[in-house]
Amino acid sequence: MELNDTAILPESDARKINAVASQAYPLGLLPNLKINFYSIDAIQLELRDNSGDLIWRDFTFSRDFIKGFMPYIRTRN
Repeated sequence: MELNDTAILPESDARKINAVASQAYPLGLLPNLKINFYSIDAIQLELRDNSGDLIWRDFTFSRDFIKGFMPYIRTRN
């Protein structure tokens, strides 16, 4: 994922994904994040390890979207 990938997303979703990306970037995990754009209302973010195994994924409309990702990003530090 590139930091500018969120430019095409709805503003509220982009803010949530940028919050996760800003925590992942200093740890070198930004390339491990992938945005899945199913529709304007269904946008998902995945975190995978370097071998491609899924660590965590969630939809941006989830109430605890940012909070759900943080433990997985922090434990990989």
